[in-house]
Amino acid sequence: MRGLFLISLLALAGCWQATQPPVPQYTGTPRERLVQAVEASGCAINPANSARIQQSTGLTEAQIRALVLEEAQAGMVEITGPDTVKIITENCR
Repeated sequence: MRGLFLISLLALAGCWQATQPPVPQYTGTPRERLVQAVEASGCAINPANSARIQQSTGLTEAQIRALVLEEAQAGMVEITGPDTVKIITENCR
């Protein structure tokens, strides 16, 4: 009886694992991921695309804020509207 319980438990574990979404594999540094996501979103971060950028980078909102602040201190950010910042890169001028 105990063996049957164990087999049932293992079968359920296999089903549970098969239904889990794949864990995204992020490559590059956090800065590289952010720049790539911002470039793909029109070179700016704004309320309309911020969730998509966060999701595609795998970064928290606080991490993105810190990276944008670093870029601003390096002169690589331009404020283009009340809720919009543009990241200046080779592909975004």
